[in-house]
Amino acid sequence: MSIEQRVAIITGASRGIGRACAFAFAREVYRTALFARNTTLLAEVAKNLKEMGAQALPIRGDVREPQDISHAVYEVQKHWGRIDVLVNNAGVGYGRTPLMDFPDELWHETIDVNLTGIYYWMKAVLPIMKKQRSGVIINISSGAGKHGIAGFAVYCASKFGVIGLTESVADEVGEFGIKVLALCPGGVDTEMHHRIFPEHEPEGLLRPEEVATKIVSLADPKDRTRTGSSVTLYRRY
Repeated sequence: MSIEQRVAIITGASRGIGRACAFAFAREVYRTALFARNTTLLAEVAKNLKEMGAQALPIRGDVREPQDISHAVYEVQKHWGRIDVLVNNAGVGYGRTPLMDFPDELWHETIDVNLTGIYYWMKAVLPIMKKQRSGVIINISSGAGKHGIAGFAVYCASKFGVIGLTESVADEVGEFGIKVLALCPGGVDTEMHHRIFPEHEPEGLLRPEEVATKIVSLADPKDRTRTGSSVTLYRRY
């Protein structure tokens, strides 16, 4: 299949890494479906992509709501008839807080967005990818998905879970030609990161565009990264 026909879905596409991915995939002539909660920002990204001559489909939704995901998958199938790449990027995080002081409602939000949302999205697209006998799923974990950090137990738990989910599902679907990967970036120069780590200077962080470039590379059918891998990405000086 030619690259012009490939279709990518990006969650959390209205800002940060997701927004950078939207532009990176569009530059590689992917048709891009953009999924996020913020309608205004989502429409702005789609408008910018279309001004570039790209095909973009903005779909408002919440990764915690299976019906929103089902609707998004239906719309993508209706418009383009296939799904080649899913980037599970949507995520939340909160500042350094000891576990004993962490609010229960924020535990549920963090796990639901960072982990359960990926579970819902993979369940929604895997039947399509199995039928195609091809597809790439890239789940965004974190360096904090490999090493626990005091004060970030809940965020780390969610990102550790992403890696376990990725490895297990990769083993389940490899026979169908589907690759499932986790990407574990270090600190990224995004609004969320600066809210969590206000002491970090932008110069020491990855740019969202650097992360997006790596994601597009991993999504390439010619990429040789072994399915189930957790790929680390850190700032190079």
